[in-house]
Amino acid sequence: MFIDPIVKLKGRLHTDQRIELAFFASLLTNPFWFHYAMAKMIDDTSYAFGMHPLYDLVSELYMTFGTWQGGPHGLCDVCKQT
Repeated sequence: MFIDPIVKLKGRLHTDQRIELAFFASLLTNPFWFHYAMAKMIDDTSYAFGMHPLYDLVSELYMTFGTWQGGPHGLCDVCKQT
């Protein structure tokens, strides 16, 4: 789910930037949000990614969904009850 947008960015981002996005995507509980936000950014051909595309993605996720992590208890949630 999150590999497709990263592959589409091969010509626009360096390898280390794509690895950064893949690492961040692995932390998400909802890959659909990642795909939706990345597709929105990729389709806008005038959009210029910064040095760290992670910041661009998090900004887009906050603008679209109001948070970067989906669900009440994400994978990185320190308050997660077991």
